[in-house]
Amino acid sequence: MQSNDCDVRVAKQDNHLIIHVVDKDVHEKGEVRKSQVEIKVPMKVVDALFSAGKDELDLVAALHALSTQAIRNSSP
Repeated sequence: MQSNDCDVRVAKQDNHLIIHVVDKDVHEKGEVRKSQVEIKVPMKVVDALFSAGKDELDLVAALHALSTQAIRNSSP
């Protein structure tokens, strides 16, 4: 999605959901300042978040999946 204020890109890459946002702020003098944020969420966390069913999010399951993922990634 692109607009005058920001660009947002959502993609699935390497078993992660990638959300990339570029915020464009135009100042009085015509300067354009850009702020960027990129969020990588493991798909296991996304799947757990949506496991509650229709119109609900399971935050506890998502946090549990995230903590399990973090422990797995920090192992030597």
